[in-house]
Amino acid sequence: MGAFGGRRDIMDFYDPRKGGARISHGGTFNANPVTMAAGIATLNALTPEAYARLDALGERLRGGVTRLLAATRRRGQVTGLGSLFWLHWTTEPLSDYRSAKAKASVEKALAAWTKAGDKPSFDYPKLPELQTAKIYLVDKPGSAQSVVNIGLPGPPRNTPDYFALQVLNQILGGQFQSRLNANIREQKGYSYGVNSGFNYGKGPGAFRAGGSIFVDKTDAALIEFFKEFNGIVGEKPITDEEITTAKESLIQALPARFTSVTSIGGSITSLTVQGLPDDYYQTYAKNVSAVTKEDLLRVAKQYIDLKHLAIVIVGDRAVVEAKLKATGIAPITYIDIDGNPVAGAPGSTN
Repeated sequence: MGAFGGRRDIMDFYDPRKGGARISHGGTFNANPVTMAAGIATLNALTPEAYARLDALGERLRGGVTRLLAATRRRGQVTGLGSLFWLHWTTEPLSDYRSAKAKASVEKALAAWTKAGDKPSFDYPKLPELQTAKIYLVDKPGSAQSVVNIGLPGPPRNTPDYFALQVLNQILGGQFQSRLNANIREQKGYSYGVNSGFNYGKGPGAFRAGGSIFVDKTDAALIEFFKEFNGIVGEKPITDEEITTAKESLIQALPARFTSVTSIGGSITSLTVQGLPDDYYQTYAKNVSAVTKEDLLRVAKQYIDLKHLAIVIVGDRAVVEAKLKATGIAPITYIDIDGNPVAGAPGSTN
């Protein structure tokens, strides 16, 4: 026989007159001086081997009692850890106070909610036909930098090319030593940093490359962007060293997804939200390692379509306009910050 007590709000949670939870195990009297002294003496006397033996005996005992309950068809279950075990005369799911209290609070808060209807279905519309490459110029007078974003629609998250695209992007612009950043930042000094990436969703995502560029180097940087785009689709073959570095970067970054409660929650949530298999993280390194050089060239040509890139540049028109025209990369369309055509400006010029 035992008893326990505490704050009224906690005790009310277990009050059977109020539909409270049943107590299966309330704890032991382990805080009195005699028990504490015995515990300290035991800790000093037992060796790691003794603890291992006690844990094994505890596991054996719990397993034996569980099998006995099943054989005799008794309603009960065993819990425990190490050499400890508890016998609960119920087959209902067990929980601790915090879990039970949280569940009760949520159920109370949502009790008045009614079913609004069936879950709606949605089919993503077909993408509009891609337009030929074009520069969309937004005037920002006096700007010291131009913000450059280059992109086009990409595949959804469930594409079978996902891992090949991840490795490809690491090489192109996904890491500090990528081709884009090594060229435009490290070698040319046109920017503090540029990058690229594929954004995924259940429907079409987007491929995007860009960064902030010193305003008087906007045209030169754009030329280098296209130089690297042409290189990645075949003009500058991907090397074995680049592939190894990209794969190692992706694989070695995996543990960072499990370094905090927040990151663990996000990683687990992704499995459901993105419809990933339960063993996604266990097979991640294997899938990354399986990407071949041929895979990379194929997806580069398929998803980086140089003839249909949309190039959005926000910068000082007075400084960049003439130089951008001189590159001959694409015609220019003038728009405001909301994407609307600028009144009185030519629709496009070469």
